[in-house]
Amino acid sequence: MLKEQRLNQIVEMANREQGVSIHELVAALDVVEMTIRRDLSLLEKEGRVRRVRGGAISAQQQITNNKLAELDLAFRRKKAVKEKILIARYAAEHLVDDNEIITLESGTTVANMIPFLTQKNLTILTNGLKTTLEATTHLPGLTLMNCGGIFQDGLFTFVGPQAEAFFDGFRTDKLFVSGTGIDPADGFTDPNILEIQVKQAMAHGARQVIVLMDGSKFGRRSLTPILPVQEIDILITDTNAPAEMVESLREKHIDVIVVSE
Repeated sequence: MLKEQRLNQIVEMANREQGVSIHELVAALDVVEMTIRRDLSLLEKEGRVRRVRGGAISAQQQITNNKLAELDLAFRRKKAVKEKILIARYAAEHLVDDNEIITLESGTTVANMIPFLTQKNLTILTNGLKTTLEATTHLPGLTLMNCGGIFQDGLFTFVGPQAEAFFDGFRTDKLFVSGTGIDPADGFTDPNILEIQVKQAMAHGARQVIVLMDGSKFGRRSLTPILPVQEIDILITDTNAPAEMVESLREKHIDVIVVSE
């Protein structure tokens, strides 16, 4: 495909859909991510698309901060879908026992655990509205508790002092948590300060911290660490994780589990 044809197709996809992610463009156009990023930069300079985090929208589309948050969540849900489900399924089927009290943070990878939870007499704590709604399909087989607090429109999570106090007030068996990046030196990180503070409160009350992180996030550094690697008990990832980084984390006495199909 010629470059101009590719650029026109990107514009067409951005105009046709509510938003198009970088990863959708990579798959549709069969080119590497760097090429798509260069194309989007060029198209934005020409005024043909508008770049947003994780993808692009039509240049004519009106967008608010709430809409940006919704698009970001949608793009994150589309990224590494197969790997996220593999990781979540392993966590649900192998690391949760009957009668446990567990915390599920609101991220997309962790939320994928819910359809695979078949254990008896579970208690689930969460700060995610969508996680809560998904978990209700399992009632009355589990006890479900949501923290409340300040609602983040578009992200569908609860944050703030009330949410932090809620998780500080409970002791749970396990916390299942994720972020946007992990590095052996910096730990695992996230760009949202309010989310980070809630995740840290969740970790404070958990006997065991289990991180779910697909391989594309290895080596990435975001704004602020959630926890240092020393506070991670188990890390579940997929075969796309760099082998040298997996080994480095194991040397820090983290139980790294690599799942595959």
